[in-house]
Amino acid sequence: MKPTTSTFTASPLSPLLSNQLHRHFLTCSAAAACVAGTVAPQQADASIVYSGLRNLALPATTGAQLYINLVTGATGSGAVALPDWDIAPYGGGLRNQPSYAMATVLLGADTANLPSGTDISGTSNLSAATGGIQNVLIPSTTTGYIGFKFNPDSLNGFTPAPNGTPTNFGWLRMTTNTGGGGTVIDWAYESTPGVAIAAGATGAVPEPSSLACLAMGAIGLASLRRRQKIAA
Repeated sequence: MKPTTSTFTASPLSPLLSNQLHRHFLTCSAAAACVAGTVAPQQADASIVYSGLRNLALPATTGAQLYINLVTGATGSGAVALPDWDIAPYGGGLRNQPSYAMATVLLGADTANLPSGTDISGTSNLSAATGGIQNVLIPSTTTGYIGFKFNPDSLNGFTPAPNGTPTNFGWLRMTTNTGGGGTVIDWAYESTPGVAIAAGATGAVPEPSSLACLAMGAIGLASLRRRQKIAA
């Protein structure tokens, strides 16, 4: 007796089921790509030194300024508490540290409220590094940027820098309150002397995850359209 053999022939998937499976695998692939992109560490331009978000409370008056070392991030309630300070803002103004060649970008006689992206460089209208107190033209209940130049090496070594010393450019973001006081949100400066910086620039490189997700989605849509044309 001749043995019988059976064969199995897979029936083709319906177009609807095929499209559903295709969408499923595309979704999984895109999700994997997006997750891989979001867990990758963020890279930054090494030439810009960024403080990170600080949200430091500002007092309302000149007698209680917030003294800041822009390099180390240390703060104090007075020049004695922080001898290596370089800028001391308060709710409506600030004081510069002249021995560190600190100066701010002015509008008239006051420290300017700079829009995001404003170029801060040697061509800016900078105050003299005399340590005077200046008003800051940031309206109450709003946030703005101030621009400055300073010498970060003198801060690290506690060695006063003459006004002619090469200086670095940076920005500080602060907000003011209606009843006085405010907040220093963050700051950044260009590590290379004489190189301009844009107000608000942190040197952060955009995450690749968004671009990867968009690319995966575009590829998936194109593939799905081709399959639908073939099925039709």
